[in-house]
Amino acid sequence: PFLQVALLAHNKLTSVAGMAHPRLATLDVSHNAFEAFDGLDNLTSLERLLATNNELTSTAGIHASSLKELLLADNAISAVEDMEHLPALSLLDMQRNELSSLDGFVPQLAALSVVDLSENHIEDIAEVAKLAILPSLSSLFLYDNPIVELDDYRLEVRIVLPKLKVLDGEDYTTDEIEEAQLVAAERAEFERRKKEEEEAMLAAEQQRLADEEKAAQEELAREKERREAEAAAGEDGEDGDDGSASNAGSGEDDEGYDDDDGDGEGSGDNGSEYDEDGTYDGYDY
Repeated sequence: PFLQVALLAHNKLTSVAGMAHPRLATLDVSHNAFEAFDGLDNLTSLERLLATNNELTSTAGIHASSLKELLLADNAISAVEDMEHLPALSLLDMQRNELSSLDGFVPQLAALSVVDLSENHIEDIAEVAKLAILPSLSSLFLYDNPIVELDDYRLEVRIVLPKLKVLDGEDYTTDEIEEAQLVAAERAEFERRKKEEEEAMLAAEQQRLADEEKAAQEELAREKERREAEAAAGEDGEDGDDGSASNAGSGEDDEGYDDDDGDGEGSGDNGSEYDEDGTYDGYDY
């Protein structure tokens, strides 16, 4: 129960499950055969864990709320996981692993100030930017990653990690800090203007579509009015034709026959009259 330091390196250990030493502060299991960790919850005073040169592929299972230093160099770690269980961690060494993504870092790592990610596969500045979630990060090691070939590498890292003080063991100078601040401000202004232009273009496009829709609706309304007017005019015309025909039929007389005296006899269309002797206008019968 009084054990404070356990040096178990260069064995064939695969687990520490069952280990219960409430005062254990340092545990060295380097050069063993660990593929994952479990059982650390029982080590309530553990502050330093050395697990280099094992077969770890993830940080999952490392649950130790009092842990301050975690050394995991020379493994095959490609995923950062379960880090929320390490609130007291201040130093993380993950040199020579298989990291290309830096997902998994969480704000619960409030005390983490030194991170060594040297000799991994990090090549995108966007991955480094994910470390901005660490509120106390002040020193970062990235040498021998592809990202060091990036133009203005130190400047770009400082832009995405504006609180960083040391990169690859070299302090940022005042000039570097000021330049990073200036470039960051210029980029922020550029992005602001770009966003405004995009929003203006979007608003203009929306207005154009609205105007087109309005014009289309107005044209439909005018077309409807024209059709209704044409239909009304057609109905009026039919009513007028029916009235004319009716008037013509009612006023029609028997042409060529005029029976003014009511005796049944009339005159023909030529207006000739019969003489009393039966002759017709100079012709004898």
